[in-house]
Amino acid sequence: MKCNVTLDNGEVGVFTATGELEYKANGFKLSYELDGDSCTLVFSNGVLSQARIGSLNVDLDFKEGLETQCRISDGVLSGGFPLFTQKLEVAVNEGGVNVFAVYDCSGEITALKIKADII
Repeated sequence: MKCNVTLDNGEVGVFTATGELEYKANGFKLSYELDGDSCTLVFSNGVLSQARIGSLNVDLDFKEGLETQCRISDGVLSGGFPLFTQKLEVAVNEGGVNVFAVYDCSGEITALKIKADII
């Protein structure tokens, strides 16, 4: 289903895009483009996975109370760093999805809000 996507990273900024939302048995899959890169957000069994493919490749998982790895590459260099998810709230309904995550990345606490509203 076509949807309007809003990503709010606080101090980093607010980004909007048009995307596709698919409801799954245990969550959802949201696909959209950001700065020409293909982005996918999948929620299943309490884990939120985010992938970005393009000029910058990023893969990360959010799972409340756990430390995971954020993997980044630009085609030449690659690396990663730990990411600890303090809070993960996901609401899925017939009108779309809402995600709220608070995570610690190298000592910097970030609040991320993602909203996908069915058009």
